[in-house]
Amino acid sequence: MSRHRLEPRNPNNVREVVVGWDSPMRTFYAVVEDHSGAIPVDLGDSIEPVLRPGAVLDAVRPYAAIPPGLDDELLRDALADPGIRAA
Repeated sequence: MSRHRLEPRNPNNVREVVVGWDSPMRTFYAVVEDHSGAIPVDLGDSIEPVLRPGAVLDAVRPYAAIPPGLDDELLRDALADPGIRAA
């Protein structure tokens, strides 16, 4: 499992932005949480897996700056998963 915390575009409104690879659920994921505890973005789970890193980055782009190369890093996170390599 990987977790990458991103810098919010507006830290007065958004508390946390994270993306990553969830090994047990075999999905990329994205979560955005604001200061009230609301979660405007919650993407990627075992029922609706996200198979492209670009999809989670597109989902959080309005909330956080995306560092160059993060899509490749997320893909490497998934490919490092032993279950993915064996599949």
